[in-house]
Amino acid sequence: MTGRGDGAEEEAGGPATEEVAGRRAPRRIPFPFLVLALAILATLVRLPYLQQIPRFTDEWDDTETALAIAREPGHWPLISNDHYNGPVFHYLLAAGYRLGADLTWTRLLALLCGVAAVAATAGLARSLGLLALAGDGITPRRVSADHTDRPDRVDRAGPSGLSGRADRAGLIAGLLMATSFIPVVVGSHIGWSNSTTPLWTTLFLWILVESLRRNEPRLLPIAGLAGGLAQQTHPSVLAILLGAALWTALCRPHWLRGRWPWLAVLAAALAMTNVIAFNLLSAEGGSLAMAKERDYAFSGRLPGTEAYLQNVRGAARLGWQMLGSSFQATVDETTDAAGLRRVMGHPGALATCLTALLAMAALARRRATSLPALLWLAALLVLPIFNQAWHHYILARYLAPLLPPSFAAMGLLLAAGHADPRAAMPFAAAERRSRSRSGRSILALVWTLVLVLHPIMRIRDFYAGELAAHKTNARLWQLGEALPAHASAQRPVWLDYELRFQRSTAGGNVYRTMKGFMDAAEADYEKVKLDQPPPVDLPAGTWMLLGDARAAELKAAGLDLTPADLGRPLAPAAPGGYGVWKAR
Repeated sequence: MTGRGDGAEEEAGGPATEEVAGRRAPRRIPFPFLVLALAILATLVRLPYLQQIPRFTDEWDDTETALAIAREPGHWPLISNDHYNGPVFHYLLAAGYRLGADLTWTRLLALLCGVAAVAATAGLARSLGLLALAGDGITPRRVSADHTDRPDRVDRAGPSGLSGRADRAGLIAGLLMATSFIPVVVGSHIGWSNSTTPLWTTLFLWILVESLRRNEPRLLPIAGLAGGLAQQTHPSVLAILLGAALWTALCRPHWLRGRWPWLAVLAAALAMTNVIAFNLLSAEGGSLAMAKERDYAFSGRLPGTEAYLQNVRGAARLGWQMLGSSFQATVDETTDAAGLRRVMGHPGALATCLTALLAMAALARRRATSLPALLWLAALLVLPIFNQAWHHYILARYLAPLLPPSFAAMGLLLAAGHADPRAAMPFAAAERRSRSRSGRSILALVWTLVLVLHPIMRIRDFYAGELAAHKTNARLWQLGEALPAHASAQRPVWLDYELRFQRSTAGGNVYRTMKGFMDAAEADYEKVKLDQPPPVDLPAGTWMLLGDARAAELKAAGLDLTPADLGRPLAPAAPGGYGVWKAR
């Protein structure tokens, strides 16, 4: 069928055949194959130290919630252990445990969701690129045989055409997401619900961009469902939803007069039905009551002007660090100002952040491609109202959903291979094989390699610093395997309750982690508390996990203790003032 869409293709990107300038052009690699290659790369980048770094956080709460779903008949919670999140992640975890997965499954699921987020980022960038190709932000349309007004797809151009450039934008965005510090070290290595947020938000944005690209409002309810599922992973998603809604209203204001945007809102509410029901039925204050307990992040009241502006500055700084992968194990971000400035001003970090800013500013010149900038604006305005914690690399997870649209913008800029972003967004309509263009293409390729390799080097250095400081889970895994094997109803393992003050990372501590291992193995254990008399009449052979001070106290009280034989030396750890003892 010959129509307006085909003519637009030929004008913009050349003929849809493989013949270019009388010569047969090399065939383009199909985009799904590129996505598969990205998934393999993302997996290889994420596998090292998956179970070791970072040290265990309070992710054990998520694991225990999932184990309860898997093991207890009729246990179908409406809400997460964190009552401001939904249980989507926990049901996915529970499915793996029901199939026989061991405790490594928690972080492995986070890795799989991280890899899926890389693929979704590539898809989002490609769709945004195809949207950018339409000069007015609306895909060329045709009238079908039944006189129904439908959008043409501008994705049949040859290797040198528009679709090839959109594919390259998707590839570059996927590479940036595959190697970025926060998606790798936090989003794919920590097994909690918030680690999956970038996957769900990117799917939501991808569907939304496709809706506008195809000029098809009937896709909006599907986007609404994805947005509701994203909101279940963490309350911070609200900023993404608001920014995306604003973008849609700016680009398609006439859609608001139809039913589809409102059906999308209804679909999002349906996806949140369980959370809404919990809050209606809760007698303890619902989600807000739990959020107030997180006083390190949410104080339970709105901040004053000065506090709000300070939060904005903190969010902007952490956003810069996140974009530039500017994190280093040896830098204490709360006390080492000089070290912080050094890593933030690293040439690789500067190159990445400035490229991101340039790309988003260039895209923001047109409403149709202003999505990345609007999302950042919404996040920097909304999140500081509720969140006052911006001082640690793990807290960058609240901003992590901004990375896929940011990388999509960078992918569009670099795929154009043009020094002038005004000419690059949207892509130039004609293909010219000239020496200057070749030079720009080489420069864009080299610049892309710099942006991809920089975070890999930062991740390598971070792992090296954590290993040198013994900030790994090696000892915890060692004890988690040994202690349940030596527990029985007659001789339960005793856990020193004061080990909860030997903290690891982001709510994690030694007691919580070892309790998690024991609960997962359904092993018998008891707490050793300060306000209880020391257990001086323990059966011989009883194992005890004790802090060094508590071990000395019990010995002084007359308990005969000897170091337990683990079969190999106790792995170094930080904090490491604890060990395993055996009663004689």
